[in-house]
Amino acid sequence: GAAALVALRGQVSARDIQKLARRNARRCRAGRAAKMVALAALVTGGAFAAWKWWERQANPEWLVEPPAATEVPESGGLGSVDGSGGEEQP
Repeated sequence: GAAALVALRGQVSARDIQKLARRNARRCRAGRAAKMVALAALVTGGAFAAWKWWERQANPEWLVEPPAATEVPESGGLGSVDGSGGEEQP
């Protein structure tokens, strides 16, 4: 309202009005783009959280069997690297 009165009185040029209109349109487009980016980030984050939750439900920790125990043979401990067993050959 007040801007229209100023324009009608001739205190603002047509070029200034066009500049303001372009600036407002640019800000509006930037705001819409920012909202779309935020919405995309929110949807992506929600999908990732749902995927992680689903993975936890499908593979619970109590369902996974522990690895088989490895036992050391009782034959006297560790042997040598070359397989000779540490015994002397005649």
